[in-house]
Amino acid sequence: MLENVKVRKSLFLVLKVGVILLVLFLFIQKIKGIKVGDFETVSIQYFTPLIIVIALFFLNWYFEWLKWKHTLFIVIPTSNIKNITSSLLSGITTGVITPNRIGNFIGRALYYPMRQRLSITIGTLYGNFAQFTATVFFGLVALTLYPIELNSIVPYTLLSLAILLILFYFLIPSLIKKLLLLITKKHNITNTLIQLKKILQALKFKLLYFSTFRYLVFVFQYALLFYALGEAVQINLIAGICVMYLISTLTPSLFFGKLLIRETTALYVLGTLIENPAVIIVSSLSLWVLNLGIPSLIGAYFLWKTKIEKT
Repeated sequence: MLENVKVRKSLFLVLKVGVILLVLFLFIQKIKGIKVGDFETVSIQYFTPLIIVIALFFLNWYFEWLKWKHTLFIVIPTSNIKNITSSLLSGITTGVITPNRIGNFIGRALYYPMRQRLSITIGTLYGNFAQFTATVFFGLVALTLYPIELNSIVPYTLLSLAILLILFYFLIPSLIKKLLLLITKKHNITNTLIQLKKILQALKFKLLYFSTFRYLVFVFQYALLFYALGEAVQINLIAGICVMYLISTLTPSLFFGKLLIRETTALYVLGTLIENPAVIIVSSLSLWVLNLGIPSLIGAYFLWKTKIEKT
């Protein structure tokens, strides 16, 4: 049994490395066609949307902070604001250095006693899935608007998948007991599982609500940055941004929060809508630095300072 698990993990790692190498190959193929002069033509045409993009950074993380605050207040009603912020920032750092940013619960849980870490971890992962759900839902809907030819039945299939994803998200609290029992094979943790179910039931609407608004902030930031650089923002471009987030979210990554994966996806998805590929590279990397790079560096400071709770 243990050997089978090790084999599956090894195969999954090989798959991830293979995907990363493929992404690097595709990225290199795309940037080979970009000339230095293309970057020299990239300039800020409008400063007001650029200022809004920077301001939206705070709104972006405020929604994530609200998700984390509501999770903690249900698990630990006595949580203080300082610890909420510090643990959130620490989680950003551990998320950046783990595959698909799934490790954000590690930095968060370090601030709280051992007995509460299971609830914190499950709550954080459910919050991550809420963000995943919002991203995939809007991405599937956007595929029906993206300027490519689709079979007449495909849009209905995509919309059906989007609805099924939402339904699955809301079913998770009811499935959590059976899932954890299947994983642990222990039937003496019923009270804990019932408590976890109650926590997720109480969180499901709030987490999806804040995740949806956070996702819209991402899309709005991207569109505004393109506009600041002189690109016309139309419905096709908005749909392309949503499709780009969909593909990059579904693509496995090892670290650095989808760095290069998103840029490569953007070049292929948005390259048909934006003439200068340098604009896509500059926009994507700028948003990575603003939305993830800077917060992860701040989080590294808090992670360094934290004292691990053991009780």
